Amino acid sequence: MKDTNDNNRAAIDVALTPTLKSIKASIKESYSAAIARIFEKIDEAGGDLKKAFPVNPNGWNYKQQKAEKAFARQWVKITQHAYGMHDPVLCEKLPITIVEAKIEEIAETESHATLAAYVFKLTAKVAQHFEGEEIEAVTYSGERDPWNTSILAVDFKSGGKGELSTKMIINCSGLGKLFNQFPTRKIS
Repeated sequence: MKDTNDNNRAAIDVALTPTLKSIKASIKESYSAAIARIFEKIDEAGGDLKKAFPVNPNGWNYKQQKAEKAFARQWVKITQHAYGMHDPVLCEKLPITIVEAKIEEIAETESHATLAAYVFKLTAKVAQHFEGEEIEAVTYSGERDPWNTSILAVDFKSGGKGELSTKMIINCSGLGKLFNQFPTRKIS
């Protein structure tokens, strides 16, 4: 069984490897947009990080505010620290060459991790839905991001065929918070 799963994982990996470039481009695009929003907020606040990203410890989204501020700090250089509670924290945006290099490094790492996680998930789904079958051929079709709207068609050495579909859905928790889910379902 282990050999079958290893062979299936290798076949799925080969089929999905061409998507690595588009996954990386998608990650770079997301980071670039997030950093552009950070820089815009900092410009609007006159270079004051504290004013651009206020944190209210009594607010309902305190953890999110702290995370957003921590993310913003990665992309700026602090030029004046706050010594009092109401003092500003002045900062400068990092030079664009440094920002682009950091984005490139992050995108490279995250794209490989994303692809590996997706291949692992599909291998587990093949084992779950087509128990004991060994893949002969794999065809992948989908958008830029394999986690959102993709289909994996597999031909098995036994002559059987199967398809798995992954599509992002937005679900709602019991507390009313929206979150993404990425179910992979057998469609044939």
